[in-house]
Parts: sequence; C-alpha cells; structure tokens
Amino acid sequence: MFSDSLQNLVTLLITEDCINCKACDTICPANAIYPGGKDYTLKNIKHKAPVKEHYYIVTEKCNSCKGVYEEPECVSICPMDAIKEIEIKTKKKEVSNV
Repeated sequence: MFSDSLQNLVTLLITEDCINCKACDTICPANAIYPGGKDYTLKNIKHKAPVKEHYYIVTEKCNSCKGVYEEPECVSICPMDAIKEIEIKTKKKEVSNV
C-alpha cells in the first residue's frame, strides 16, 4: 500500500530579474536550465515551458551541483543574482507493509 506524505524540497528558481544572458544555461552540469518558452523532455515525456519571459530550471533535473561544486554553478555565475534557493512542499510516496 502507498501513502502520500509531504516533504520539503529545496530547489533553485530563476526570478524575473533574469536578463537572458545564457550564462547559467552554458555552465549547468545537469543540463537542467532552459530558455523561456522552450519545452523540455523528462523521462521521455514532453513538458511545456513554465515561463516564456526568462530562463527556468527543471527541478527534477537539477541537483544543485551537489557532489560536484561547493555551490550551484548557476548561482555563482549569474550577473543579476536572479537565481534563488527556495523551499517547496511536494508529495513523497512511501510504501507500507500493511
């Protein structure tokens, strides 16, 4: 049996301060950053771009450069300080032995 519980997930978000300079896109080792309006594919499923005006990060692809760099590369290179760490609540699937 599966039960849904909420968990906190820390992720990165590109804000409206983004000037579309492409710096974050070219440096992301996880290829998790896309230009605004560009759709992306995840696990062979095509998804619509969540924003059109500026770059965005696909949370499911982003690992915040953990184990690779001390801080996320996109955060360190952004000239506008437009990439922020945020906390979101998401469902976590748990298996019970009932």
